[in-house]
Order: sequence, then C-alpha cells, then structure tokens
Amino acid sequence: MKKIKNPFAAMAGKHDYNCFGCSPFNEIGLQLEFWEDGDEMFAKWHPRKSLESWMGILHGGIQASLLDELAGWIVLIKMKTAGVTSALNVKYLKPVNISKGEITVKGKLISVEKRLAKHLGSLLRENNYTVTTAHDGKSAWDIITRDAFDAIILDWLLPEITGVEICERLRHNGDKTPILFLTAQSAIHHRIKGFEVGADDYLTKPFHSEELLIRLASLIRRSHQPPISIFNSKGFTFDATKHYVCYEGQSTELSQKESAILNLLFQDPGEVISRKTFLQEIWGYDFDPKTNTLEVYIRMLRSKLDQLSSMKLIYTKRGEGYYIENEA
Repeated sequence: MKKIKNPFAAMAGKHDYNCFGCSPFNEIGLQLEFWEDGDEMFAKWHPRKSLESWMGILHGGIQASLLDELAGWIVLIKMKTAGVTSALNVKYLKPVNISKGEITVKGKLISVEKRLAKHLGSLLRENNYTVTTAHDGKSAWDIITRDAFDAIILDWLLPEITGVEICERLRHNGDKTPILFLTAQSAIHHRIKGFEVGADDYLTKPFHSEELLIRLASLIRRSHQPPISIFNSKGFTFDATKHYVCYEGQSTELSQKESAILNLLFQDPGEVISRKTFLQEIWGYDFDPKTNTLEVYIRMLRSKLDQLSSMKLIYTKRGEGYYIENEA
C-alpha cells in the first residue's frame, strides 16, 4: 500500500488549484488524499457536520462527489490519463452516519473502453482524413517515427509515454509536423507547458467536433503554405520559412503558430492587428471563441524574443490588438 502524491498541488500552486474534491488549498472542499493497494485505490475522509442533509446524515450529493473524485483518480493513476465524468449512476444502499467518524471509499478499474479514439477516428474519416490511432504513448511514438503525417493529435496523459514527452521529443528531433493537444488539462499552466514543448494548438475536453475540424484544417493549411520572406526590424531578423528569429548572432526557433503571428505583424508594420484578425488568419475562426490561446502564444513569443535582446519588438494597444513599430 502506498500513498499517492498529488502532482497538481506542486504544479499549480495555492492560488490556481481549487478542486473541490482533492485540492489541499480549498478550505470548503473535501481535501481528499488517496492510497493505492494493488488493483484498488481508496480514500479516507472525516465527514464534517456542515455537509449533512437530514440531521446526522451525510448529504447524498457529497457521497456522490466522493465516488466521482475517487473514480477520476483511478483513471489518472491506473490509466495515466485524465478523464471527465459524462455519467454517474449512484445507488444509495443505506444512510451514512456522520457521527461514526472516518469514511473509507474504495474503488478499482473494471474495464476500459477506448471510445474517444474510436469517435475521433470515425469523425475524421467522415471528413475525408486518413487516420491512424494509438491507445498508448509507446505505440504512438513508434507509429509517428515510422510514418509521415499531415498533423498529430495528442492527449496529455497517455499511458507509458505522455503526450507532452512525445511532443518534446519530436521537436527536439526537428520534426515540424503540426501538433494539436486534445486534453482534459485545461489550466493555464498546462496550456503554457503544451506550447513550451512545441504544440501548435491546444483544445480542451469536452470539445465540439466542428471546432476540432476547423482547428485541424487550419493547422494543415498553414503547414502547407509556400515560403514567405525574411523580415528585419530593430536588429531582429525573422525567417518565416525556417521559423526562427535571430539577433546579433543568437537565434531561437519558433513554433508554426508563433511564426505565423510574427509574420502577420511584419506584413503591416505600424498597423495594429486585431485579435479577430489573428484568430481568423491563423486559427481559421470567423468568430471569437473566447479563449486566451492568442494571449498565451504572444506571451511565449515575447519570452523567446526577450531571451535574445532587451529590445522590445511586439507592442500592445490595449483593447485593440498588437503591432510592430514601423521604422520607416
């Protein structure tokens, strides 16, 4: 039997991690801790009187929350992936008396249905894509490094090798294939990490099929565009074809999305490029999806530029967009 270390507590920190079920920082939450014992996992919890329904009886909604949270952690630990509850069928056999003290909640994985991969494969084939699927990271890595693809869709927490590791390895090896993360990891630090290791786009579950198709088509279209030219400003040299920026002999590589953003800015120096234009030209949206994807990319791009020089290249015009100064 071993205690499970909560990875999110250290990763996200006190101000960003407020899960009702398992965050140690949420004062009104359950603050559950988990143990692993062979095939089983369990949590021990002391019920609070503030969570009762009828006098002395633990509220049924809290009982369901205990089961739901344990199920999520079983998927995380046993399957090395994240899941979202789509249905929870609870049968209450008898009341849980708060006065009896500590409660033990046990569970184990009974079966695995690889429905998401099957659904994605069907969706993409219906839209004239040729699809190869893998249900674990090792199989995915073997397939990706053996065959050529127009785009790759990765989950964050795959068994054996994580999607993050696969993305990082591919970029380290110089593979420029467009990569889209499709994952339940929706926190801002997860998005930033995904872009840091080289992802071109990031979509969280649950998702709309139409949005996935638009994002995927946009990624592939951008990757097939012919070479553009080289731009210069304030000592920076930007090569939109090879996706890099250099300054006084030092250079840094850019992702395809970062390169597309910088290219759009360099097309009209001095002109403010609106959020709507970025989303339409780079992501293929004709609407504002109300996500912070663009802002995350701008932050990552600025960070890379700052490592080359303290000279400011990208400016923000609050409420309007971004621009590069016209040196003429």
